[in-house]
Amino acid sequence: MPMELLSIAIVIILIGALLSIGWQLGPLILVGAIVYAVVRYHRQIPGLVRKFVNALRSVWKK
Repeated sequence: MPMELLSIAIVIILIGALLSIGWQLGPLILVGAIVYAVVRYHRQIPGLVRKFVNALRSVWKK
């Protein structure tokens, strides 16, 4: 639970920094957030990708 709160706090800080700095450093902060998410949730990503692909396939079959 504390790690989840830390993750939420980091995301809020990144969004606040993005808005206060402006959009010139925005892409750098966005890439940093994506890298953080990949490192933090690397074990859950394959399952999420599988679910997403299966959902897309079910929509395309209809």
